[in-house]
Amino acid sequence: MLGWAIRAVFLVGLVGVGGYFMLSGLEQVQAPEMGAKTTRSSAPTQDSDTGGDRTYELRANKKGQYWVKARVNGADVTFMVDTGATDVMLDMRAAEAAGLRPRRHDFTKEYHTANGIVRAAPVTLREIRIGPIQLHDVPAVVNEVDMGGMSLLGMGYLKRLEGFESRKGRLILKW
Repeated sequence: MLGWAIRAVFLVGLVGVGGYFMLSGLEQVQAPEMGAKTTRSSAPTQDSDTGGDRTYELRANKKGQYWVKARVNGADVTFMVDTGATDVMLDMRAAEAAGLRPRRHDFTKEYHTANGIVRAAPVTLREIRIGPIQLHDVPAVVNEVDMGGMSLLGMGYLKRLEGFESRKGRLILKW
């Protein structure tokens, strides 16, 4: 039921935080079940210094969600991967751990969700490291509303990769 509720929110064109508000009415967010592995194939890529295709695999939990532990500006942050979210969205606790402390007037971006308008503060993350994948200067937002420790890894991150695909309970990140 939870997976259906999340998909329904995004099918009507809502972004990232709408999923959280749908979740909050249904059940408490549980500690994520995570699994990941890195592979390197011998197939050549167009980028000659990569030495082959590089992938990092995430396994879905029992609910079909992908969770990943990341380092954001040196701080540990747990994200739910959300391909329906436009942006990378940090909750306030994760933002503070990563050294980001937006002030009241910084919350200038608005998201229209099933529960109304939510404001967020645009920020740039110096670094996001997921396993061997390291991206710099990633645009993100800090949610003004407490999301119960949940941050979202949306398309603002995923579109910076070479690609990604979901197959048989695995999300394969390619960089």
